[in-house]
Amino acid sequence: MKFYNLTCAWCFIANSTLLNIEWPDGNSQYYGTIVNSSRLKINGNFPNARYFSFELYDLKTWIPFWDIHDVNIEATANPYLNPSVEYNSSLHYQIDLNIDHNNKVAEEQSSLLIYRIYMGVNHTGGVRLPNLSLFYNKEWND
Repeated sequence: MKFYNLTCAWCFIANSTLLNIEWPDGNSQYYGTIVNSSRLKINGNFPNARYFSFELYDLKTWIPFWDIHDVNIEATANPYLNPSVEYNSSLHYQIDLNIDHNNKVAEEQSSLLIYRIYMGVNHTGGVRLPNLSLFYNKEWND
């Protein structure tokens, strides 16, 4: 089964009371989706939260093989990296991901992408959830 043109990208939500995975505490919110490409773009606005991150897990082994944390996201203004940047909900980031996992063709990848927010002003950190674009059939699918 291939998932590629995701109109509602985040397929599940998990926290300490709903679909309790990875033992989240009461201040964490997890969003997840299945992706079948190792070429991925994540576009979003920085959440108003203490911490956030993304991780990719191999669906066959459940071992994480890629992650990025708030302070490692390159952006024009990253309030997590530079404390002199005053936070506002319009601060934007884009993550371009191209991972050659086990030397497979990008479209043969099947991974679980998890987005974690810790201690946000609400469950999404006061911003919309990030948009995902996957490279599939030799084109970007938004």
